[in-house]
Amino acid sequence: MRFTDFKETLLNKWKGISLGIPINPNLKRLKSVLGTWEPNEALLFAGATGSGKSRYVFKHAVIDSLKYVSKHPKAKIRVLWLSLELSELEMVIMLCQHLFKEKLEKLYTRDFILNKFQKTEPDKEFFDDLEKIKPSIEYFFSHVTIVTEIRTVKKWMEYCTKILNDLGTIVDGKYVKKDPNLLVIAVVDTINTFTPEPNQTKLMTISDYSENHMKKTLRNFYGVSLISIQQLDKQSQTSQFSNTGKRVAEKHRVSSENLKDSKSTIDDHSMGIAIFSPHRFHIEHWEGYDIAPFKYSINFLHILKNNFGEMVDPIAIYTNPMTLEYEEIPNPKSEKTLYDAFMKKHKLTSEGVNLLQSPAKLQFEQLFNKENGTIELE
Repeated sequence: MRFTDFKETLLNKWKGISLGIPINPNLKRLKSVLGTWEPNEALLFAGATGSGKSRYVFKHAVIDSLKYVSKHPKAKIRVLWLSLELSELEMVIMLCQHLFKEKLEKLYTRDFILNKFQKTEPDKEFFDDLEKIKPSIEYFFSHVTIVTEIRTVKKWMEYCTKILNDLGTIVDGKYVKKDPNLLVIAVVDTINTFTPEPNQTKLMTISDYSENHMKKTLRNFYGVSLISIQQLDKQSQTSQFSNTGKRVAEKHRVSSENLKDSKSTIDDHSMGIAIFSPHRFHIEHWEGYDIAPFKYSINFLHILKNNFGEMVDPIAIYTNPMTLEYEEIPNPKSEKTLYDAFMKKHKLTSEGVNLLQSPAKLQFEQLFNKENGTIELE
């Protein structure tokens, strides 16, 4: 890079051009390490099967970014999401459940939305509510493309480069976007599910995508903001016991060594984060938190790598995966007053989430009332 190029890049940023899209400001600790979704950067987000890693990325990288763009006219975004596991229908249901709660304060289960109860007439209230969130769904699809038919690295690269070449031009061997404020985010969920080319192993396929296509082409040349979602290996998801029969909690501490199929992918990313649910492995205490009051509602974000900032302790997140609501939990020791207020706000007890306030209870009431009249849970 020549000095003039370097200076021009800095001047553009000081003029508000190509600044990236900030992380949700409510996630203060995560924002302190991740900051913004930036061009020319890559995040590896790892987790066990069923840990909610896709939902977490979907909420914070896509939905929150769209909310920011809708309020800041200068900011522009285009999201390319390769879903190798979830169908487009499942992802739209995730979006709708979030919108129903955020905009209408209503909860609809996946089973209800898909009419798993096998009703013969469309539910009027539900379809009226669906019309109410229609503008938000259409806004989503005006910025986001969900791709499910591509299975190989080669086809994904052909797809991405075609779109990127339409969004910019190559001048003197350098890619220049037509709109400098446009941030392109490309997500692969999950990189473990790429189909290997003939004569390639799974390891070769993932490593080749990560080191060459993702890092050198999409990130370094085209300036894409990249998110690779990767599974953790099965060994890290199995319990281990001591000679006295006690569960060895530390066995579950996440590291890059637990990445499935290829452990070197983290080397090609500027940041690595892993999501972990202690209750899933019957762990009673984790990182100074008592897990019993939260059960499955608490997850921890472990920072595995951070090229451009400090490493921090695992971040505790209060989670409602159905509505994609996430909130950082104060530290019970260093932030005891805030922690106590948090527990009171969410009506959490030592027995777990208070049933009177839980999403499951509210959902059950809505569905039961619709079919059977009103009930009350004591």
